[in-house]
Amino acid sequence: MHRFIILLAAALCTAGPAQAETVTADAVAADIRFYYEDVPRAAQFYRENLGLHPVKATEESVVLEVAPGAFLTLATLESGGYTPDTPRTAAIALVTDQLDEWWEALTQRGLDMRTESYNPVPGRAHHGFVLADPEGWLLEFERFNPHPENTALMPQLNALQTRYVDGDAAGLPEQLGFKATVLWLYYEDLAAAENFLIESLGLPLITDQGWAKIHAAAPTTFLGLVDGARGMHTFTPEKAVTFELLTSTLAAQKSQLAAKDIPIIPSEDGSFEVLDPGDHRLRWRSVASRD
Repeated sequence: MHRFIILLAAALCTAGPAQAETVTADAVAADIRFYYEDVPRAAQFYRENLGLHPVKATEESVVLEVAPGAFLTLATLESGGYTPDTPRTAAIALVTDQLDEWWEALTQRGLDMRTESYNPVPGRAHHGFVLADPEGWLLEFERFNPHPENTALMPQLNALQTRYVDGDAAGLPEQLGFKATVLWLYYEDLAAAENFLIESLGLPLITDQGWAKIHAAAPTTFLGLVDGARGMHTFTPEKAVTFELLTSTLAAQKSQLAAKDIPIIPSEDGSFEVLDPGDHRLRWRSVASRD
């Protein structure tokens, strides 16, 4: 068994039984794919500043494991059919219990911080801060707190284990890490996007923030839908991002979607994609194909 498959198997073990009851799309892991002009430079940024080392690398992409079973792939623009002008209108939340420590460590590095001051006011449902990577992708370091808004979310997060980064290599304090990710996507019609995820894809709503919705997608990865008139980004028809669900029941997933008359875009490698109401690319791929 190859190392990548072993990593996915380990992710299933760490996710715990509480996750399997709530995730209905049968994904055992998920991959957020951002596209870059200069992948080596992006990989260097994540390695030297966040302590994230590649778990897989090819000529077209570098795969990072942010949390157990939650992957971030840095892919070339060409591999996705994009150009340097394609908008980077998506963001990733890196969910952590060490938010204060991350702020202290990163604000001393001269990075492109998009949050000027960090003030975790008690009683709020979540706290966070934002920085941009070398090509403008927004990284939101976020901690969700016990709060009525997070009643369904907190048990899931509390059941997860933190994946600690390589602090020594990045010059970071010990035991900093992440336990989940959220891919934030931006829409003109938020209600249509929410209905599509629930009714068509079977991804349950976990947290309702009003103008932002969080849906369970995989044991350690969530999809966040945001009103493009109120979020960090506005809606754009095109965006250089793909969300990939890794499953061991690919054929069954494809049949279920086809039975709902959802247009399916097949690929030669056996994976397939659907487009959501905001024309975001949602891809299903077999776990075995990622070794």
